[in-house]
Amino acid sequence: MKISYINSVCVANDAISNAIVQEIKWVREKASNEVVLFAFACDYAEVPHTLVKSVGEIILHPHFQSSDLIVFHFGVYHELFNAIFSANKMSKKYVIFHNITPKAYLPPSAHQIIDRSIAQMHNMRFADKIICCSKVNQGVLRSAGINTDNTVVPLSIDIPDYPPSTKPSFHDNIIRIAFVGRFVQSKGIDDLIKSLNNIVSGNIELVLQVDLIGNLKFSDEIVFDRLKANIEKIHSKAKDKILFNIHGNASNDAKHKILAEADIFVLPTYHEGFCVPILEAISAGCLVVSYDNSNVPEVCGGLGSLVATGNTVLLTEAISSLLLKVSSPDWRSGDGGYSRYVRDAISHISHYSPNSIRRDLLKALELYGRRTKLDIKC
Repeated sequence: MKISYINSVCVANDAISNAIVQEIKWVREKASNEVVLFAFACDYAEVPHTLVKSVGEIILHPHFQSSDLIVFHFGVYHELFNAIFSANKMSKKYVIFHNITPKAYLPPSAHQIIDRSIAQMHNMRFADKIICCSKVNQGVLRSAGINTDNTVVPLSIDIPDYPPSTKPSFHDNIIRIAFVGRFVQSKGIDDLIKSLNNIVSGNIELVLQVDLIGNLKFSDEIVFDRLKANIEKIHSKAKDKILFNIHGNASNDAKHKILAEADIFVLPTYHEGFCVPILEAISAGCLVVSYDNSNVPEVCGGLGSLVATGNTVLLTEAISSLLLKVSSPDWRSGDGGYSRYVRDAISHISHYSPNSIRRDLLKALELYGRRTKLDIKC
């Protein structure tokens, strides 16, 4: 079977790209599946791909025109998604929909691309099936009047040998807080820094270490510059109470190590079509603080401390409450503390295991248990 995957890019430190790499790996487990990813850029040598400069190069490519199955990923406007109009009539066309960040949570400079994304979203009317990463994304389709056959298959996460049995803070009393997300307005990095500033400005007796991981390529330069300036201000007045580390484009190994050592994960996000970082944090034994919008309650599974979106007073209170919790003897040694949380985390994360999601995704693509098509010529 010939299969084409299409997305603008497939690059490191990008959630959609990570999903594409995982899916292609699963699809290629069957030796008869010939897969090619068409994209403007690809960082992964193990992914069979063809780099293109325009949608026209895809349309004219023999593999695309002879594909039995074409899989598009869509979360923001990209020219290559328009290839859906030129597919072979015999090709099955699937779209994996990751949702679109609303303009309200983005700077004016991004509004035009969001308008184009919303318009291009209607390309999905020409798909045979849409696979949504969450029920929230499915609701977006309905609100837009897109009635194409659709289903929900969550993204998967690689579950390492987590959660750890203890955290470093249990021994050195330095409470570690982690953030993973682009440095943009919609991820709430400004809100996090404001809350931490309020906390260290009070009578806090704890020492905090804050590790910030964010893809710099996809971050907002203005937001990032403001972040660095605000950190300098906080360090100048409270360097004995808090230490910030900006890791930027951290490797997966570095990210997992930071999460394994962190006590609390804070992501005051304003909108999520799915949110892999929260699941990664839970799998590493982190308590989670976030805003109660979009798909956040679903991925938290009752294990997060969620507050009203944009309310930094409540955000500060939630972080402060967890700081006291994770520094208490009951949390560190009691059966109802960290050890109980680890058991609950393992149970919740199991729903997003690669084995489970692999089966559901291949079924949605009608590839699960499929027999090789016979090419019989008369």
